[in-house]
Amino acid sequence: MPIGATCWTLICIALFTASLITGFKAIKHKNRAAYITAIRFFIAFALCGSYTLMKTGVKLFGISANTFTQDEGEEIYTRMLGKPASCVTILAAEGAYIPIADDDESIHFKTCPAEVRRTLGNNTYYVTTVAKSDFRSDIDGDSVFYAKGDSILELYRSTGTVSGVQIYLAMDSTEMFYREAW
Repeated sequence: MPIGATCWTLICIALFTASLITGFKAIKHKNRAAYITAIRFFIAFALCGSYTLMKTGVKLFGISANTFTQDEGEEIYTRMLGKPASCVTILAAEGAYIPIADDDESIHFKTCPAEVRRTLGNNTYYVTTVAKSDFRSDIDGDSVFYAKGDSILELYRSTGTVSGVQIYLAMDSTEMFYREAW
């Protein structure tokens, strides 16, 4: 049966108390062996305290080991745009490693006109035509927009004071880069 956070807390308190008592005795009697014992108690306290804080963080805040891992492309797509249609092929994706701290998520994918209509929905976008060479991806290793032609559409929609959605879309609606920033 695993030891709970309360037991670990009590063990930490005992180790800290032991390191203080041993340390004071070492100072009072100038005993080298007591110094070494006090240091060992303190190291054990530090390790125990670190473990207890981690266990408490998991329990209180729901933090798990995979909080700081990167999601796969389909998970990012589903979170941002809903379940992908069968015509969607994800080329590159980058989600938030640390959900609270990272400020954007991006996904680059092949698509079809019906999925583009669903993705854009009834939202209003600012639309400009830009050269395909002006496409800038923030995903490592994703710097090419494969669509035919020299121009692509850039769409932007503000979702708040500093947040928004930026989209690069092929003229024939077969490729899209979608970025949400907050």
